[in-house]
Amino acid sequence: MPAPGRRAVVHLRGEINVRTAERTAWLLVEALRTEPAVLEVDMAQVTHLSAAGTMAFFAAVKNARASGARLIVTHARPHVRRVLYRLGLVRVLTVPGEDDSDPPTSQ
Repeated sequence: MPAPGRRAVVHLRGEINVRTAERTAWLLVEALRTEPAVLEVDMAQVTHLSAAGTMAFFAAVKNARASGARLIVTHARPHVRRVLYRLGLVRVLTVPGEDDSDPPTSQ
């Protein structure tokens, strides 16, 4: 059971792709083991997110749901937000400033 009000933050950086997805998933799942009520994933320094890289988030969502925690993605760059939106992750993650009715625009 998550500790009420407890928040953990994971700062990701660089590329999240097929080569780094497993390590990224491990980092997120490990952070969830501290039983936060909210896990914030700060993506300010993420330069690229591939479709294969999003597998890390699916693993984290599964673990978060099992523990009752909520995942929030913050500071994602527009191109990263687009990947999250296109793959439907905005439906299971909280991405401030995004909702299903207002998809990110291509630039």
